[in-house]
Amino acid sequence: MTQLRDRGAGPVVNISSVVMSDPRWQESFVVATREALRQGADGWADEWLAIAGDWRDIDLAAVSTAVTWWHAAGDANAPLSAARRLIERLPCATLRLFGEHEGHLAAYHREGEILDELLARG
Repeated sequence: MTQLRDRGAGPVVNISSVVMSDPRWQESFVVATREALRQGADGWADEWLAIAGDWRDIDLAAVSTAVTWWHAAGDANAPLSAARRLIERLPCATLRLFGEHEGHLAAYHREGEILDELLARG
């Protein structure tokens, strides 16, 4: 997990733990998980199969819709190098990086920014 040492040689802070300790995040996570599983776990299982698959049958170069990929350089769950490899294969993709010390859950604090970008597409 992403960790950040404060400038005064203070304790190491786990950025993801900071987000996960927020009661608003906890409530949103419960609501989102319930909704995701409301009709069963098939979608979740399909996602894991896709993650573990080789993706050889998907032509990323044929994806013609605009894709904005938001990513944190400090994401220990999904390395930036992996995101860059994917973005390079998508012809209409833009990579937007969160701050250097943000981790896997960075989007939680950036919802407004992300939604503004999506809504601007019309």
